[in-house]
Amino acid sequence: MSAAFQVMQNLYENRKTGEKAVGCTVMVSGEFQKMLDGILKKHPEYKDYSGLMGVLVQKGLAELTKE
Repeated sequence: MSAAFQVMQNLYENRKTGEKAVGCTVMVSGEFQKMLDGILKKHPEYKDYSGLMGVLVQKGLAELTKE
């Protein structure tokens, strides 16, 4: 898979509470983007890349935490 994806991480702080949270930005291109485009065409319930990526992360976590 060429030019798959790149993940960048940032730390954000809530100005009111001071609570910190990690944010991730995923940049997709190449074959990985083509795969996502194919999934989006077949599954209209996923409206965009962000919705699809959320589902992929949830399913991946469920698989990785199985016992």
